[in-house]
Amino acid sequence: MKINRLIFNGWPTTDKSKLKNKIKEVLDNYQSDILLLPGGSLIYNINKDWEDSGWNTHKDFDIVFWSILKKKVADFCKSFNGKYLSIGVDLRSEKTNKHAELVCFIDLESNELLRVTGKSYPTGDQEQSLVHITNLQSHCLELDGERILLLGCHDLNIYNARAITNLKEGSERWKRWKEFRRVADEFKPTLILHHPHATDTSKTWKLGWSGLKKAYGNIQYASGISYTTAKPIKRESLVKVLLNTASNLSGTGIIVSGREFPTKIQKNFIPNT
Repeated sequence: MKINRLIFNGWPTTDKSKLKNKIKEVLDNYQSDILLLPGGSLIYNINKDWEDSGWNTHKDFDIVFWSILKKKVADFCKSFNGKYLSIGVDLRSEKTNKHAELVCFIDLESNELLRVTGKSYPTGDQEQSLVHITNLQSHCLELDGERILLLGCHDLNIYNARAITNLKEGSERWKRWKEFRRVADEFKPTLILHHPHATDTSKTWKLGWSGLKKAYGNIQYASGISYTTAKPIKRESLVKVLLNTASNLSGTGIIVSGREFPTKIQKNFIPNT
């Protein structure tokens, strides 16, 4: 599959009309099978108080989020000319600090939301505030002869061997890691699409990609990139970040300008990396 990446040099714009125009321009001028965007490219505030969050989040939440996002995503994508879009979408409850970091995969020809999944393996500081995606099968999508594994931001660290050695056997994190690997290993992915929020060095994801390639061999993979950080100085050039966060894809990285500083709501989703 030909995968293009829309790369933000900075934080993604929170103006949905500007983002829509940028995506449309890329789709109109650069042909691909899939256009990949990073985590948090779209953010919606939802007037709901989700009762569930943390490790025991109910298994139906991928379906709940699909019903919330179906019309919103269809409205956002209705003028796009392309094949597929894989985009990170964050939801935030206006009533609590609970949030979800999701991945939406859209068939642009039919304007259909094919799959909603999202972060199942949180960072340590968001274990309880995050509404986890606990239906791990939702990460697996068979499409056009490919077996696509859709990963949220920190999900890639499920394949980070150094981090896994520190897991306490029997802990909630250990059980999530073990079950995720069982599901993904049985699925045998041929293409992995990763949706991190902010990346200023490819080293953040180096061990995750290394472990993933060791697990599944010669696969296609790519991370969506917002080239930015909450730290004072970026740690690696954009060229190095792009070279080291994708396999030898037949697609293109299209760089567009982003915000210099995160908005208040974007700060809530900055990973501790």
